[in-house]
Amino acid sequence: MTRAPRRRIGRCRAAPGRPTTVRRPVRSGPSSAGNFLVVALFAASWFLRRDDPARPPLAALVLSFAGVGLSLVTAWLGGELVDRLGIGVSDGAHVDAPSSLDGKATARAQLRS
Repeated sequence: MTRAPRRRIGRCRAAPGRPTTVRRPVRSGPSSAGNFLVVALFAASWFLRRDDPARPPLAALVLSFAGVGLSLVTAWLGGELVDRLGIGVSDGAHVDAPSSLDGKATARAQLRS
C-alpha cells in the first residue's frame, strides 16, 4: 500500500464531524481485507490437502472452517455496505427500474451525475 491511500484513510477516520460519504472508504476496508484472507485460507487449506485429498490433515480442516466462518462475516459486512449504507446502489434503483444493460438507462444515469 502506498503512502497516499493511508493518509486519505487516516483523514477519513480522524474526521468524526464529516458526512458519512467521507467515512465510507474506511468501512469497506474490513470486508475487502477479509475477502482476501478468505481466499488465502482456502488456498492454504488446498495446499495442505493436495498430497492426500481423501484424508486431509487437521490443519487443513481448521483452515477450511475458518475460511467458511470468515466468509460469512465478510458477506454480512458487504450486506451492511450495500443495504444500510447504500454504497454501490444507484439513486434510481427500485423494483420497476429499467435494466442497467439498456443504453437509455445508462445515458440517463450519466446525465444525473
